[in-house]
Amino acid sequence: MFYCEHTFNEDNDQANEGLLRSGLYINLQSNEAIEMDLVYLTYRAERDLYEWKQRQATDPNNFWAGMDWRDYITFLRRTPVLLAATRQVMKAALLSVQPTQFDFSPHQDEALFKIPDLADDEMVTLAQLFPSAASFPAVQFLMLQAQRGYYPQMKKVRGPLYAWETYITELLMGKEEINEPLIRGFRHTLMKIDFSPQWKFFYPLIQNVVEEKSQ
Repeated sequence: MFYCEHTFNEDNDQANEGLLRSGLYINLQSNEAIEMDLVYLTYRAERDLYEWKQRQATDPNNFWAGMDWRDYITFLRRTPVLLAATRQVMKAALLSVQPTQFDFSPHQDEALFKIPDLADDEMVTLAQLFPSAASFPAVQFLMLQAQRGYYPQMKKVRGPLYAWETYITELLMGKEEINEPLIRGFRHTLMKIDFSPQWKFFYPLIQNVVEEKSQ
């Protein structure tokens, strides 16, 4: 199917925005939910770098040794090259998620967007990477990938003549028995994205510049 060949990157933002609005994809979340996805993914991308480098910092003179979370976020906000790398890590990690990776089976209840050591009434501290979810369509692209992953399962139930257009129409109707497993699989996969492999590639490329800035 031709629409399955699109990918998100800076060179084809307009093409992907057109795809997301074409009727081949249904936005099943409110704007507020999409913004929450962006906040959570931003936190996770930043946290995975912080925890990885903290584990490596066995030397007390190491740049990362003893750096607490707030100091790290302050440094990140003031370091353009590290901010740019974090944006790339987020994009690369989301692009690595394939439709076949989504699991739409029932999962044990998980606290959505649970952040360790954060009180319920405390605001998460992070460095903003994108002004809004509208400026970062990869969040919605992830939902498109989930819909692509869910379609073959629906086709097994509905039969070989079950068309994508019919599938999209059923999603648009909002039937709970259809939409709930899709949204659950999307949420479960979003929470399991691991940014560490991307950091292990990107950070060494900028390490000298970043750590010289601290001196």
